[in-house]
Amino acid sequence: MEFGHYGFIPSDLRHHKDIKPNAKLLYAEINATMQNGVCIKPNVYFSRVLNIHKSTITSCLSELREHYFIAITIENEKDTQKFLRRYIYLTPTGFQAQGNDISLSPPKWSF
Repeated sequence: MEFGHYGFIPSDLRHHKDIKPNAKLLYAEINATMQNGVCIKPNVYFSRVLNIHKSTITSCLSELREHYFIAITIENEKDTQKFLRRYIYLTPTGFQAQGNDISLSPPKWSF
């Protein structure tokens, strides 16, 4: 496990009365583990580094998504429903206040 990156919690999230502290901490961890503007870490990773149960991670992600602090895109195998990867994005500043839903597509990876 690699450490050394830092995450931040914007003030509108930090002072949000309807979002639980674990969700705020998860936001900072998502921010700290982003590469090329996207986080692809699985729930088990967040559970391990934050010492929070996987089901709590799932509800925290839902809470952040519901309040428009993150957007999530799921990539499935073409022509099937087989899960390949999840992409977590931080939403642009201002979307939270407006309550806009944004649609993001996964980045094009070159392997």
